[in-house]
Amino acid sequence: MDGEYTYKPIYHTFLERRWFAMSKYIEFKKKGKFYEVNHEDAYILWYLLRYKIYQNKVGFPESSLFKVLEVLKENQVGYKINLEENLGCMKNNYENNYENVLEEAKKEWLKEKREQELLEKIKKIKKEDFDKILDFMEEVL
Repeated sequence: MDGEYTYKPIYHTFLERRWFAMSKYIEFKKKGKFYEVNHEDAYILWYLLRYKIYQNKVGFPESSLFKVLEVLKENQVGYKINLEENLGCMKNNYENNYENVLEEAKKEWLKEKREQELLEKIKKIKKEDFDKILDFMEEVL
């Protein structure tokens, strides 16, 4: 892994635990043969990889982990991987762009939600109203 990843045992110093608590990074949790991320981290993976968000979580098979880490590396997003019990965690050592990517992910998520809501409304419009909307759009465009 070319020294870009470091292994940390489960027993961290006080300062390391404090740094983890204060910094922003994607936290991967291993669940059997899958990895899972929650909350804001899920939006970042959705934005970068288009993984589906379900119940405020994104999950993917362990075979995809290195692909995910490579995309995070390209976008300079910090992460921490909680390994199996008693093995500790692994974190990256490069510049962290988490906040910027999260902001972009939230904007994109809201934009897509608005598009989906608009398409649902369009599907329910009466034919004559739809024709009026199309005429208006053609005028504006």
